[in-house]
Amino acid sequence: MNPMPTLIKRELQEHRTAFLWLPLGTLAFLIFITLAVLSAGDMNFSLHSTITTANETSSYSLESDSSTTSLLNTGLSALETLSDGKKHTFFAFVHLASSYLFYLLFISIAVFYLAGTLHDERSDGSILFWKSMPVSDWQSVLSKLLCIMILVPIIFISAIALYQVALFTIVSLAGLFSGAPVASLWLDSGLVGGWIQLLVGNFIQGLWMLPLYGWLLLVSSCAPRSPVLVATLMPFVPIALEAALFQSRYLLDWIISHLQTVALPSLSVIGSNLPAKGFNIQNSLAVVSQGDFFVGLMVGAIFTAGAIWFRRYKNTV
Repeated sequence: MNPMPTLIKRELQEHRTAFLWLPLGTLAFLIFITLAVLSAGDMNFSLHSTITTANETSSYSLESDSSTTSLLNTGLSALETLSDGKKHTFFAFVHLASSYLFYLLFISIAVFYLAGTLHDERSDGSILFWKSMPVSDWQSVLSKLLCIMILVPIIFISAIALYQVALFTIVSLAGLFSGAPVASLWLDSGLVGGWIQLLVGNFIQGLWMLPLYGWLLLVSSCAPRSPVLVATLMPFVPIALEAALFQSRYLLDWIISHLQTVALPSLSVIGSNLPAKGFNIQNSLAVVSQGDFFVGLMVGAIFTAGAIWFRRYKNTV
């Protein structure tokens, strides 16, 4: 019997707050903010400025009143008249803006979870219990890695999809009640394509960031304390040595490159010439063709193998 599903389920149960309730709470918060903004009624915009010269002081102000309903109607009406390229630009920005907070939360969870999971087992002594179970060390470590590379991204992408549907539904209902056109909001939004891009992009991004994930697991498996701090500070030693001995920064640039979201939707898709209903999955797939992608896989595999070795022979902090 394959124990991997059970191990992954165990991780989900033990970290339910971070893996499940945090994205759902973020979803509820964003929906609340959206409703609050659209139901705010009249909004007053004002600009006050004071100009001081050598002889006198003068001031001016600019004030105007506008309602969220009128602003929404204007925006939806203008959306109908845009070209396909401009619609793509608009919806690409909406997709990016609606998922940005979720991704920041996911990265924070990934870093603290991977850096702490093996360390916590040694700190509280639970590693001895899990080692008494018919589960190998490589299966335990791999289950933690798969949680961050597959399970948690799927949960966060589901939350993003729910928020985008809720956002478009709220805007559509508000537009319908005020007589604004809402057809383009759904027909040209490319929601399904955007979700496919997120799924594919997050999987490739997880492989691209495998050196980081493997490094965090390695530090977590052997650091005596403060694994996040150790994982952050230790790379500066070889970086400083390279700079001092060779006057170069190849290692620093390589680390920075693997911290970037190269396979996920980004500002680079804004302004591209794709049709409004399209989605730019080519950028995600192009990452796999890079030689550095496979170098990163090997480095991440070495780090993960080190974490497995330390878990096998190091049971205390």
